[in-house]
Amino acid sequence: KKSNTNTSNNDDNGYKIARNVIKQIKERKEYTKLEGLTYGEIDIISFAALLQRIQDTYYCCIHSNNNDNNTSSSGPTSFYDIGSGTGLSVLVASCIWKSTLRVSCGIEIVKELHEKALSIYNEVSSQLLLLHANNNNNNNNENIVTFI
Repeated sequence: KKSNTNTSNNDDNGYKIARNVIKQIKERKEYTKLEGLTYGEIDIISFAALLQRIQDTYYCCIHSNNNDNNTSSSGPTSFYDIGSGTGLSVLVASCIWKSTLRVSCGIEIVKELHEKALSIYNEVSSQLLLLHANNNNNNNNENIVTFI
């Protein structure tokens, strides 16, 4: 058996939390609750590049095809991650689309993963508030991105 000297960080990562929840469900023989449950983490750099690509291709096309520049913002105003786990994609979207995003929301049904996401959010929320302090987007058009 390998010994892990850094158990504090390892005991509360998303994979470990998900494994524990699945184990508890199996022990209670509630197998129907396992249907469709999968856990995975995003790669921050790849996901940021994906969001930037969405910004560059989709929203730039809207402006180039639109004569009235006031009818569309230069990026999404809402981001929803369904099955958000520990909320990493929600935080990355908040950073990448900081100038246009008004709502960045994670939706998670596994209570323990949601609690971990809240814990992470509480650790970084003051930095996120500073990041969004200059967001004065008064455009009422909604541009929504949903990540599933």
